[in-house]
Amino acid sequence: MIIRTLLASAVVAATALSLAAPLHAETRSQAMRRKEVFTDQDAEKGQAHVKAAMTVPMETLLAKADIQHPQNMLQYGLGLYLGRPSATASMPQGEKEKLKAAYRALLDQYLTSSDKFGNVTFDEDAMLDNGDFWVYLAQHIGRPKERQPLNHVGTGVDSTGAATNIFMVDRMENDADDYNLVTEPIIRRQVANAAITCTTTARSFARMKKAQTVALAETKLTPEKYAEMRVTAARIYRTSYVLGVRACVTEANFMAAADFAGQNLGTLGTLKDDPAAQLANLDGADAPQLEE
Repeated sequence: MIIRTLLASAVVAATALSLAAPLHAETRSQAMRRKEVFTDQDAEKGQAHVKAAMTVPMETLLAKADIQHPQNMLQYGLGLYLGRPSATASMPQGEKEKLKAAYRALLDQYLTSSDKFGNVTFDEDAMLDNGDFWVYLAQHIGRPKERQPLNHVGTGVDSTGAATNIFMVDRMENDADDYNLVTEPIIRRQVANAAITCTTTARSFARMKKAQTVALAETKLTPEKYAEMRVTAARIYRTSYVLGVRACVTEANFMAAADFAGQNLGTLGTLKDDPAAQLANLDGADAPQLEE
């Protein structure tokens, strides 16, 4: 989808500042295949998740991120998209192993179901720090399946010889099928799409804003590659703005998310700026439009 590629391109451009990595432009056919779908009403509902991702402590979101609370999974993943530090990064290894084990069965079942993560692959040791893991999982958790009632199948005798009823259930109490990762998602897909688009474009916008101002001396790029990087950063910056304002409902919401992401740029945020650098003009910015 276009948002994933947009974010990936932003990462590539930011990486180029220090690694002189090549820049890859997205073709229109690739962009068309990556369109997300949501309405303005979906975007408004998605803002609740975005705001939680920016304001609720990550430890609090993680503590409630389970199959009964996929909204917390989504919000935790959105927080990671916005550059917030993972709550598991400083967790003792023993505690982290317990947390991984709790999600391993869920992940294994999902990866072997008919509905895959697509091209996303996970390093199990890093999956808890990966926003995609939490977001994709949250989007596919369905409503709990109804328990089959106990069925009376006959009578028997207990150890004392007294008559007793025999009951049987159709499936075990802890059957993995209870997870329900296929039908009746708890979180409306389009609402999640809007929230994801809002946060990823805000993150991309913040990174590309910084990329346009970093001084050449702070990078390992040649002047020619530096100029190419600036052009790419400006394009992604403008595209992120157009897509993000709609996904975040208002420009004010988008800028708030972008400013928040701008405080979590890691190494990129520490690079010195060129005082003479100028940002691309956002007036009349054009970008591929999202389908209704």
